[in-house]
Amino acid sequence: MLPPSLLQRDPILLGLLVISAATTLYTIIGGKSNSRKNKTNQVACVRYLPSTPLLGNTLEIATNTARLQDWISDRSRERDGQPFAIRLLGKNDIIYMSKPEHFKQVLRQQSSNFNKGPTIHEVYSDFMGEGVLLTNGDRWKYHRRVLTNLFSARALREHMAPVIQRNVQVLTEALYRVSDANELVDFYKMMHTFTFETFTEIGFGRKLGSLASPDTHPFEVAFDEAHRISGYRFTAPVWLWKLKRV
Repeated sequence: MLPPSLLQRDPILLGLLVISAATTLYTIIGGKSNSRKNKTNQVACVRYLPSTPLLGNTLEIATNTARLQDWISDRSRERDGQPFAIRLLGKNDIIYMSKPEHFKQVLRQQSSNFNKGPTIHEVYSDFMGEGVLLTNGDRWKYHRRVLTNLFSARALREHMAPVIQRNVQVLTEALYRVSDANELVDFYKMMHTFTFETFTEIGFGRKLGSLASPDTHPFEVAFDEAHRISGYRFTAPVWLWKLKRV
């Protein structure tokens, strides 16, 4: 709680607190009134995980960084798949979802309410530019129209399918080789390389040859590193990653 002396010295701060309290009270009263009038159109609130004052869930996230996906999955199972939110110091609140019907609401039925905000644009724009994944409105519609031709039935049949089939054959031969030699194989790495090889040929028209090579292509290394650095920005202080970028 702020000391009374501070409020007395700063009437602007006092006014802001009064306005904030009045707005909160109006929202609570108005919400109760609306719920009584129309109980068939209720909005479900996303519950926050228990957290500490000021720090929120920052320490918990920091201690589980190495197993973050498992930690998120554990929290989701505890709540039977219901969405939950966390608070991070110096960051926007984050909502996690796991059920298909929730993703349908965000990506389709209420997509206009879930625009890509400035945070994700700032974090990923160095890596992804102004493409379809980071834009909204008319610019997004323009990029989507361009991509629609790529995913037409004819393009899938005449261009994508042959590329996928050819790379599946290369992947199959590589699996046979390690099987005959009774060697251990990083299957995740092989599938990642297969996916990257396929989409690089489809999107850029270049064959990397990574599936048939024991070495990782420099472009794949650079792409993965750019993705890793961009993901790191979500958890790092903004001033720190911006300083590193300079």
